[in-house]
Order: sequence, then structure tokens, then C-alpha cells
Amino acid sequence: MTASKRKNETTVASNMVTRVFVNNVHNNPNVEDYKENDKQWVFDTMNRIQQLRSKWQLDQPDFGSSPSSNTYLDDPIASAIRSINQGDAGPEQRLLAEATQVKAGLTHDIQQAKELCDQESSVLVQLASKLVNFREQRKALLQQIHDLDERQWASQQRIALYQEEASQELDVVSDLEEEKKRQVPRLKASISLYAVTTGIKWDFENPDILSGQVDIPSHKGFKLFSIDPRDYSPVETADMLWNLTEGRTVI
Repeated sequence: MTASKRKNETTVASNMVTRVFVNNVHNNPNVEDYKENDKQWVFDTMNRIQQLRSKWQLDQPDFGSSPSSNTYLDDPIASAIRSINQGDAGPEQRLLAEATQVKAGLTHDIQQAKELCDQESSVLVQLASKLVNFREQRKALLQQIHDLDERQWASQQRIALYQEEASQELDVVSDLEEEKKRQVPRLKASISLYAVTTGIKWDFENPDILSGQVDIPSHKGFKLFSIDPRDYSPVETADMLWNLTEGRTVI
């Protein structure tokens, strides 16, 4: 039996019920009578369906195979029930197949979502670890910067102290230079006086050796001399220089 035939039979049955229901309404204009008749009609219909169901269960043939009798083929109720029994398996199987496909698709989507979630969780763990490392490095760098700032401040303090000390030393050197400038002419005068008095003209090329030339009037000339004060005591050195000026000793 085709789907269009089953649909037509269902439509006919529905129209029959509708006509009976509408006729009952038109035949009973009174509302209360309509309710009572409607209840009675429903009760009679249910009894009729129950009788047909009992009769059908006793006389039901094997609808899975081709019927050998034309009795049930001519019975519209039997044909409708057989068409329903034969047609119910297809939609149920299709719905079951569709539900299975939907379930499989949802299961696959859920599995993919779980895998993505696991991957994202792994990435988040790695990022969290890197973030902790970056924070530790930042903390270490900040500590280094703090230490460098303290060292820089200490260096600046020492620089200021050194600058002050250097300024003081420069002042001392400047004072010494001024004193030297004042003493040099006096020293020159003293040396010239000593040279005239003693007759000694000093040679200052070697600061460790007393050397030069002495004017000896008795000899009418100059004599060179060289005395290493490290070889003599100060008294001996003074005596030797005095003897040179007297012309008694020739070195």
C-alpha cells in the first residue's frame, strides 16, 4: 500500500469523525444537551474501537507475508491497520538513523571540544609557566636596577668627596706655586751670594752628587769638583767643601 493511499485513508477517517462531531453539534443547539450527547458519542466510539480491536486481535493475519485470502484485502480497517503496521518501521528507522547520526555528530563535536580544551589548557599552563619566569626575571632585573642605583648614588657621593679633596689639593699646589714664585728670586739671590762668597758654581744636573766648579784665588782659576754625600758624613762633606773654598784641597 502506497503512502498516498494511507494518507487518503487517514484523511477520510478524519473527515468522518469531523462530520459526526459537527452533526452532533448542529443537532444539539442546547449547550448542555450538546455536552451530554458529545460524552455519549465519545463513549460509544471508544466501545466500538475496543470491540474492533478485540475482533482484530482474534482474527489478525500475518501481514508480513502476502495474504492468501481476499477477506482482509476487502476490509478497509484491516487494510488501514496493515498499512500502518507496514509503514511504521520506515519512519522509526529513519528517525533512529537520524538520531544516531546526530548523536555521533554531537559526540564527535564534544570530543573535538575536549581535545581543544585540553590543548588550550596545555597552552595556558605553558603560558602561565612563562609568565612566572618573566615575573621572576623582572623581579631580578628590578633588584639589579635598585643595586645599580645605590652604587651610582654611592659613586656620586665619592666623586663629590674626591672633587672636594682635589680642589683642596689644587689650592695647596697653587699656594706652593705662589710660594715657589716668591722664593725663587730669593733663592737665586742667595745662591748668587753663596757663589760670590764661596766661589762655588754648582752643577745641578745630578741632584744626588755635589758637583760644580770652585774659584780658587790662590790658583787664579776654577777647579771642578764632585762629591758623593752618600760616601761621607755630613760633617766630612762640609769640611771638604770648606777646604775647597780655601784652596787647600783639590778634588
